[in-house]
Amino acid sequence: MEDLHVVGGGIGGLTAAIALRQRGFDPVVSERATELRPVGAGILLGTNALQAYDRLGLAGEIRAAGSEKSTIRLVDADGASLTSLDVGALEAEFGHPFVAVHRGDLQRVLLDRLPDSVVRTGAECVDVTGRSDDPRVAFADGTATTADLVVGADGIGSAVRDALFPEASVRPTGIVCYRGVATLDLPRSRRRTGLEVWGSGRVAGVEALSDDRVYWYLTATRPIADPDDPDALADALADALGSAPDPLPRVVPATPIAEILVNDLADVAPLPTWSRGPVALLGDAAHAPLPFLGQGAGQAIEDALALARNLDERDGVPSALEAYEASRKEKADRVVTASRRMGRLASLDGSIACRLRNAAMRAVPDRVTRRQQRRIARLSV
Repeated sequence: MEDLHVVGGGIGGLTAAIALRQRGFDPVVSERATELRPVGAGILLGTNALQAYDRLGLAGEIRAAGSEKSTIRLVDADGASLTSLDVGALEAEFGHPFVAVHRGDLQRVLLDRLPDSVVRTGAECVDVTGRSDDPRVAFADGTATTADLVVGADGIGSAVRDALFPEASVRPTGIVCYRGVATLDLPRSRRRTGLEVWGSGRVAGVEALSDDRVYWYLTATRPIADPDDPDALADALADALGSAPDPLPRVVPATPIAEILVNDLADVAPLPTWSRGPVALLGDAAHAPLPFLGQGAGQAIEDALALARNLDERDGVPSALEAYEASRKEKADRVVTASRRMGRLASLDGSIACRLRNAAMRAVPDRVTRRQQRRIARLSV
């Protein structure tokens, strides 16, 4: 294949470029941002993601860049246990832990594996035409390029998906997510344990990223302050987390106000297929899940591995894309559905509904939770 173009230089697009190059391809990645700076907050990579990166020779660097987890505790608003996810058991079975890492640090690891010429910044894709043969990628500056294969890895607002499936729907939830990275020193004994607090209409969580940085987040079923008023937003967040278990009450004062991120949560309804002709989708462009299972990046990383493998091992692009989708779509769609269901459960509002939810969570046998975790941890590639 002479020309292979990846639209989108996020985690999925960069991972795909690495996997493709290791299989002998020479992809070009177009990215709308004018420069790839270490922006964003934290990201939790599951066992499946680390297994995929191990196959690409990157797992060691990523583990060193972040903080490995052995347990993730889910508690109610009073700090009483709901359930505990023994992710250390997944490491024992599959060879890799969960790792919390700053998105910018993960991006750096990926970019270090790519020649500078691979990623072209300031190239915003606005359309893909000629989708049945010799697809043409059009950019916002009026330029265009053609390729033998175009891969849309341009996120939940994908222009490539809009071109392929204009009827596809992004589904808003009404849930707002607040995120940040605080400079905060946690005791070493707590750095391997993640914490998530389920309250009424709100979920708050914290994960250590390194010795002195923690990633925190809060989701709410209604906005808690005007995001255009940073001081009021910081005050409202500090108030919302003030009665949560430690260290959540300490994270907002330790976070630069200008770096607090605010996003409306949405997902993408499952698509009938991920490709049309020599144009395919990858990651959030194909199957953006809500963040309640922590699998957005993990599923994109699995996609990247599967796409490169099938393009290498199958005879021709149509056969490769068919096999790529066959290996990945069922699991990715299942994650989207499960994440949406978990989001509804986590975001229940009202004391009675929350008490019933909490009682039901405590009643779930550990073996059921482990079985669900193992299904996601097992690579589909």
